[in-house]
Amino acid sequence: MTVLWVAAVVVIGGMAFARLGTSVGLPVWLYYGVPAVVTWVLPPLIFRMRGSEIARYVPLAILVAPIIHVLFSLLLGWKEYMPFIPVPSLGELRSRGLV
Repeated sequence: MTVLWVAAVVVIGGMAFARLGTSVGLPVWLYYGVPAVVTWVLPPLIFRMRGSEIARYVPLAILVAPIIHVLFSLLLGWKEYMPFIPVPSLGELRSRGLV
């Protein structure tokens, strides 16, 4: 249950915060920075990771972040806060006859 709670806070909470941040005009460093810090800090604290585990976790978290962003863009159409990776939503692909 703890894993689901942490995952919800990190992934869903982080993406929702970034979405809200773009909507209200927060600076990029804030709406990217807060979710990044939560992603890098919360799981090691909650799961009481050792130094070697943190050394493996943080690089993996950094590598997986773009995948999560692409999935949210593709499935939910949340792409305005990630303009450097233009991923069309499934709805856009369907309207173009590509899906």
